[in-house]
Amino acid sequence: MSDDPNQFLEENAGDFAPGFKFATVGASVTGTLTRHPNVVETDDLGGGRSKKLVVDIEDGNGERWAIWLPASKAITKAVASAVKAAGAAGLAEGGTLTVTHTGVGEPSQPGYNPPKFFEATYQPPAAPTANVDDFAGF
Repeated sequence: MSDDPNQFLEENAGDFAPGFKFATVGASVTGTLTRHPNVVETDDLGGGRSKKLVVDIEDGNGERWAIWLPASKAITKAVASAVKAAGAAGLAEGGTLTVTHTGVGEPSQPGYNPPKFFEATYQPPAAPTANVDDFAGF
């Protein structure tokens, strides 16, 4: 996240999509990345700060969703594995991402929420192709 105020305004001026809730096992979302993912810093419940990657997608019905990827969480590891499996250098605007909530584990302590498990797939955007007319006159 930039400390430059103008860049901050530019990065945060748009209308943001609602976060997709992976509330139940089997909840899944597929969509095309509508912009380059942003890293944001948020307040934690314990009073600290943490960074998260926010991925904005649009599904086949025209609905826009934000997928929040916190550091060292199962959802983030699933997306990172999907990007690697696709042979991509990272998430990119125009790529297609699917994230599915596949199960829950045992809480680490009594009173804590159980960890969620995820699977993800990623297809990078198609590489731009050259138009023969672009080379006319050479």
